[in-house]
Amino acid sequence: MELKKILNKVADFRVQGRCLHLLADILGLVLCGVIADCDDFDEIADYGKDNTAFLQQELGLSFVNGIPSADTLNRVIRHLDSHSLEQCFKACVAGFSLAGKQVCIDGKELRGTIPAGKKHALVRMVNVWVEEHSLSFGQVAVEAKSNEITTIPALLSN
Repeated sequence: MELKKILNKVADFRVQGRCLHLLADILGLVLCGVIADCDDFDEIADYGKDNTAFLQQELGLSFVNGIPSADTLNRVIRHLDSHSLEQCFKACVAGFSLAGKQVCIDGKELRGTIPAGKKHALVRMVNVWVEEHSLSFGQVAVEAKSNEITTIPALLSN
């Protein structure tokens, strides 16, 4: 499936007719910038300017009004509906089969969230990693009063 078709499925929260850049173009640029190891929105905007021809010809992104500024990228990503974006990326990886693959499951407590005098952090996460594809296939926060073992089946069912 073409990248732009997948990215067009993400719900656009912006007022139509008042936007210079298509949401699919912004998301495609940010995705490629992150894959290219850009650290912030300024670097992603610079990456877009340096690779406009590739983004347009190979990925089908349009950039009718040029590459969005770093401020535009920041503003759009900050206000984006994360659940809509999650569904989009699930559609991207839907073609990957995990049958016969080694799945690594890892639980972590996030540093800096341990209250003074307590043993455990307030934020605990479980991740699923597939080394063969070098992709994380899921990440879920462990609910309070629960543990990683009860979270794993819910994560794997997604």
